[in-house]
Amino acid sequence: ERIFDAIFITVSLPIAFFILDTYIENRTMRLALFAGMILFVIGIALFVYAVLHPTFMRRFIKFIIRKIKIGRFEEKMERILGKIDGFVESFQRGAREIFSLRKRSAIAIILAITSIYWLLEFLIPSCILKGLGQDPVILQSIAAQVLLVVMSIIPISPGGSGIAEGGAALLYSFLVPNRSVLGVFILGWRSATYYLNVVVGGIFQHRIFK
Repeated sequence: ERIFDAIFITVSLPIAFFILDTYIENRTMRLALFAGMILFVIGIALFVYAVLHPTFMRRFIKFIIRKIKIGRFEEKMERILGKIDGFVESFQRGAREIFSLRKRSAIAIILAITSIYWLLEFLIPSCILKGLGQDPVILQSIAAQVLLVVMSIIPISPGGSGIAEGGAALLYSFLVPNRSVLGVFILGWRSATYYLNVVVGGIFQHRIFK
């Protein structure tokens, strides 16, 4: 599942950058989008290299950690390295299993279903904007959602909380003329796409383990 999510987001992100660069006239924001695009390309290149050459990347990261001899920081980096190793190995295993399937049509169907799932989720903000009496800016909103997914991946807070809200406030301030509705809009969007999942998931887990 995550492999197809990664494929969809990776393909969609350059398109999203192009769309937002076309509609956003603020020079500083456009430069930030361009810098983000460059960092994304570098990140993807490093990840692909890590998947193809895991041993070399592992040695390189361990070399860097040994050079940075700061007690707690070194221990934390070792733990992060272990998690990265596990993720890369599971990604390699999953990719081999998926792309070794004889029926290529099955891969295409799964990718299509993944794309539909994400597009439907990306339409939620437009529905909320429409409900608030604003222009749904469907194309621009979908592009903004792609960027917000990538921003939410940054492991600073659980579920990307704070990062997603701040990023949404910044991006949609350029897309929604009436900024007075941004607070209500972001609250509705995060409630529908994140907090509701947490509450419902918590209820089900409580009933399962009770």
